[in-house]
Amino acid sequence: MDSNFFKHTLIGAVVFFVVGYLIYDLALGGYFAENMTGGQETPVWWALAVSQIGLGAILATVLGAGSARDFASGVKAAGMVGIMFGLAFAFDLLATTTMFNSTTPAVVMVLTEAARFAVAGGVVAMMMGKD
Repeated sequence: MDSNFFKHTLIGAVVFFVVGYLIYDLALGGYFAENMTGGQETPVWWALAVSQIGLGAILATVLGAGSARDFASGVKAAGMVGIMFGLAFAFDLLATTTMFNSTTPAVVMVLTEAARFAVAGGVVAMMMGKD
């Protein structure tokens, strides 16, 4: 791992956080509040930061191993990873918790994670292309 890995991890983390706020709080906050149970009233900020850094590291690793070095190729590669991540995570929660009121919020979560990964992947790949 080099300094570029850490830089790309942090860039990805920031983009994940911003896009997550736009999607999960501003755009779909009401929907998820109505269709999910057990959420935090106020996020545990340090845990959210660790989560976003972990997601950024996933992208830095996957995109660093591949050939995505511009926004479009990063969107494509990371969007696919986001779909796989979203499927695994959302349906694991659906299967093992009472967090979702139905299957629909799990499907919506898959789509939102794909979008978050795609945007973050586009930015990270674009930054990798500038290094």
